[in-house]
Amino acid sequence: KSSVMRSNPALASLHELMMYYAETEGMSEKPVPLSTAKRDMTLYVRKMAPRIFTAAYAFRITGNKAYYDQAIKNVELFIDVFREYQRGKMLDNSELWVGLGLAYDWLYPMLDKKTKDLILGALDEFGFDAVEGASFYRVAHNINSVCNSALVCAAIATYEAHPEKSMEIIRRSVESNKLALKGIYYPDGVSPEGPSYWDYASNYEAIML
Repeated sequence: KSSVMRSNPALASLHELMMYYAETEGMSEKPVPLSTAKRDMTLYVRKMAPRIFTAAYAFRITGNKAYYDQAIKNVELFIDVFREYQRGKMLDNSELWVGLGLAYDWLYPMLDKKTKDLILGALDEFGFDAVEGASFYRVAHNINSVCNSALVCAAIATYEAHPEKSMEIIRRSVESNKLALKGIYYPDGVSPEGPSYWDYASNYEAIML
């Protein structure tokens, strides 16, 4: 891994950024206030998901179990709070899909059955089993990009647990995402929603790729 980093400055910079956030956010002992989830679940998930996947990344790269322990603690907390206060908003769910999907993949070698089942159950409850007929499949803007990309991320990460379900999720999301690609980037790459939503959608399109 270190030789790859040395030979690729862009990758090395990305790694340094991820490790920085793993230390400052992923390993933070300062809790995200529960009042945040009660008042604004979107803000809560956008704080919690990066805590999980940056710590999971740091564990995957370094093997330091402290990162693993912190990621698992936040996974368990995230699922409990989300279950209690979520409002069925798919953009909120998408943050959960990415956070849990990446954690499941990057922490997998050390996950016990209980934790695997916890993550898979949450992804089923708030993801794979909750999106049937969802409106984001039919729109051509940033919500399509975010939700479909997050679903694909989670479906690939958990493919071995339920290959047929994952393949159907991936197939449907890839097909639906064509609407967003045309709506956001055609004909000249400039989104009609403006630069902020272009950036938001493009970050998730990168995850899809």
